[in-house]
Amino acid sequence: MIRSKPPQAARAAFMPETGSLGERLARIRQRSLDLAAPLTAEDCQIQSMPDASPTKWHLAHVTWFFETFVLERFEPGFVPFDPSFRVLFNSYYQGIGERHPRPQRGLITRPTLETVLRYRHQIDERLLNLMASKPVDRERDEVITIGLHHEQQHQELLLTDIKHALSFDPNPRAYARRWPMTTVQPQALRWFRQEGGLVEHGHDADLDGPFCFDNETPRHRVYIPPFEIASRPTSYGDFLAFMEDGGYRRPELWLSMGWDWVNSGSRSAPPSVTQRRSDNFKDRPAARACLHEKFSVDLLQLGEDRRVLECGRVLLDLLALGNRAQQASHDLARARLRQVLAEADVLRLGDRPDLLRHPVA
Repeated sequence: MIRSKPPQAARAAFMPETGSLGERLARIRQRSLDLAAPLTAEDCQIQSMPDASPTKWHLAHVTWFFETFVLERFEPGFVPFDPSFRVLFNSYYQGIGERHPRPQRGLITRPTLETVLRYRHQIDERLLNLMASKPVDRERDEVITIGLHHEQQHQELLLTDIKHALSFDPNPRAYARRWPMTTVQPQALRWFRQEGGLVEHGHDADLDGPFCFDNETPRHRVYIPPFEIASRPTSYGDFLAFMEDGGYRRPELWLSMGWDWVNSGSRSAPPSVTQRRSDNFKDRPAARACLHEKFSVDLLQLGEDRRVLECGRVLLDLLALGNRAQQASHDLARARLRQVLAEADVLRLGDRPDLLRHPVA
């Protein structure tokens, strides 16, 4: 099994930009193990669709990055942990050589999870020893920094992939029983108007720190039209009202691709609505609903005011879900959603359009 650190140590992993590079390396690498800690070895092996990857593969791939791009380049007398890993855990780095087919990552039963964890431990030790032998090496440290941001990206993917896999379990169970994460009180829905205007968008070293990806530059001005944002995320009570009003039978409330999604599976409710009930169930932020459903519930609440839907509620809901969805399924909605998310500069879009079709929490 994977061991997780105590809660205070786990919380520290959410502060990746503090401390020395070695301290950040230790925290971020431990965070990946913390995310895998609730899972069994069998959970870590499963691949639920070609666009997803097993937890075990994620844990190995981010380690492969450090071994391939840091140790192989900077460690004197470098010897690989296992030469076969160069192919097994290469993702899309064509310049490195052959790659194992992405749809077949779930078929990699060997190395075992235990071996992958030993792999991580050894590479971590070698990285720290390398950094101790030469505390400052600008070229090496830049690659390590990229590797840390790369691992954080895979931490998000690890969560979305395993949640999708667990959604197929005939005996539904949570990835981790921590929802809601705080006491929930009933809240009336209110809307807050924002005037918009010209804003600076893009990386600012003074505000964001020295690191950025190339798609975060150049910094530039963007005009945000006036919009409204909701005071709370969509709740289970909102979904129940949507269901009671026949929402899953009304095509006018769905984007075209969303309505196709409803009919393809004879859907009538998110899994979380049919499975979970408690005293304050209706007040809880809705989880395990796909973006199609979120659009439609909001549209019923807002009537025909699509401006509010696109420029406020979707943004808040995506943030509440912790999701990095890339685009909506309709051309107009996709364009508006991209505009709002980019202009507000609060959510970096990912490359996972598949999340629109599957539960995300």
